[in-house]
Amino acid sequence: MPCNGVAVMQALARKEALADVLELIKEFNIVAQEVTAAGIVKISVIIGGLPVNVAIERDGKITAITQSGTFEEGKKVLEAMIVEALRLRGVNISDLKFEQHRHDHQAPRLAYSTATAQR
Repeated sequence: MPCNGVAVMQALARKEALADVLELIKEFNIVAQEVTAAGIVKISVIIGGLPVNVAIERDGKITAITQSGTFEEGKKVLEAMIVEALRLRGVNISDLKFEQHRHDHQAPRLAYSTATAQR
């Protein structure tokens, strides 16, 4: 499934705020969830009508990747539904940045692994 520039959000929250981050993410329509051997919580959700993969690491690093749509659509959803919602809960987000990634072949499967490999 080709996409037109998935949005990749990188942010950092205090480790003490991770429970708040998880609670927020669980409010969305969860499609799949797993915890890796390294303790990374990976959740696939539908946010604002877009499929999104979210990874939450024990050190507070949050990565969210839209799986369809345009970069602008994805960034708007991630900013409104994750960043602003966390700020309203009192979670301080730092090192926030958005990146655009394009994949012409099997975008939903590759976007997450490609963005993770670049870190």
